[in-house]
Amino acid sequence: MLRTDVVRNRTKITVLVAGLACCAAAIKADGPGHSFTSLTSPFTQELYGVTADPVVVDGNDAFIGGVAFTPQGDVWAAECFGYQYHRFDRQGRVSDGHGGTVHQESLVDGSPLGCGVVNHPAFYNGVSTIFANTLTGLWPINAENGIPTLGGPINSEFANAGNGRGIDVDPTNEQIVYTAASCSPALGESATCTLWAFSLTSANTARFARFNREQDESIESLYFTPTGSHVVASYRDTVAGTQGLLVIARRATPLTGGTIDNAQVVRRIAMSSMPQGVAFRAAGDFAVTLNEDGTMTRLAFPAGDFTAEPTQSVFASGGFLGGLLRVGADGCVYAPQGRMAGGSSGVRYSDDAVAPNDSVVRICGGFVPAPGVADAEWSPEPGSISGSAFADWNRNGVRDAAEPGLSGVQISMSGAATGSAVTGSNGGYTLTDVLSGLYSVGAPVAVGSLSGNPTPLAVDLGSGEHRTGVDFPYTESTQ
Repeated sequence: MLRTDVVRNRTKITVLVAGLACCAAAIKADGPGHSFTSLTSPFTQELYGVTADPVVVDGNDAFIGGVAFTPQGDVWAAECFGYQYHRFDRQGRVSDGHGGTVHQESLVDGSPLGCGVVNHPAFYNGVSTIFANTLTGLWPINAENGIPTLGGPINSEFANAGNGRGIDVDPTNEQIVYTAASCSPALGESATCTLWAFSLTSANTARFARFNREQDESIESLYFTPTGSHVVASYRDTVAGTQGLLVIARRATPLTGGTIDNAQVVRRIAMSSMPQGVAFRAAGDFAVTLNEDGTMTRLAFPAGDFTAEPTQSVFASGGFLGGLLRVGADGCVYAPQGRMAGGSSGVRYSDDAVAPNDSVVRICGGFVPAPGVADAEWSPEPGSISGSAFADWNRNGVRDAAEPGLSGVQISMSGAATGSAVTGSNGGYTLTDVLSGLYSVGAPVAVGSLSGNPTPLAVDLGSGEHRTGVDFPYTESTQ
């Protein structure tokens, strides 16, 4: 019997071979599928959710932009200036039609609210709440059901209008900071940008920052650094053809009246790709951006100094249009993906097929959760173990092209939970509902009874991209 110990956490199943022969082992993400064709090791990715249809708003191609969470950890994905919220059930999985599974989608209709959304750590009117940056102001949304609160926005309509994009919770005082309409050339009356700060305690809106921008420059997403000392905001100038990040410092005293403080912008970080989402590592060694050209960039700030020029390198590539990511309570990045301008794909499945649907990809691990989800206790999410049984003719422990799968092999699992599966026509099997624990997985059946010949049997416990790198010794056997 092949003994395998499976260590399960919220992000992946790791298969470790305990010394017996004839096995290929791999690290397998919770669900097959991915977005990026390359990702810096040892980080992992999995296709978390896929929209049933490509996102279309008023007959035009659109995309999901912002991400937030229910108290149970289900993922909300907001359409950018669209009419629906997409909910992906953390506990429920369905077939993706390509040999893998994704989290089940449901839809909630609502009025156009914009791209930017964020969870707040405090209850609003007695319920867990998401706040949205909209063109009319700040809208509260019930985090349980995705329905906007009637009578919004909760701050002065139009006077404190947003630009529909950047929004985050200040970790020092739990104020909601968001980009004003003045941060977008199409909406602003002058070349300034204001970051509004709304307090749930006082119900007052103040200015976190106000600075001059270039005439054709828009300030879009924004994210607080983990300590709240700075805001990192994305910018683009379509006329000059420039884009990147602004590092904006917190003022010692609040702004009053029409005061402009350009000194708050302590650094501009020019980038070759337009960044939208930003996530910070808990270890403080670097941050990553989710970009509109299907890449992610690694930004290493010297000694964690956000006022210094960071070193930039590729963190991931080969993906799709990136939006306003969020980090969940599990320390993983939930990254929306959509169709790029002129592109036709927003998802890549485990068999490398692509489609025009939008998607959310989960990238783990060790990132700093957003304040509104940092203390959440999500229930464990069941995973699965998939693999195949095959005739290992050359006895190298790897399934080669000419080696057939063995159907009818009984695969059993014992340990923290029990289960069994029978291999199908191609030798494949899947053990479902696997939670944290140690397991023995084996194939206790004589191969001779299957093939008529003494045949070396190999059981491949998952064929994910991220292999353990262990060379398994082969012991001749005629089970």
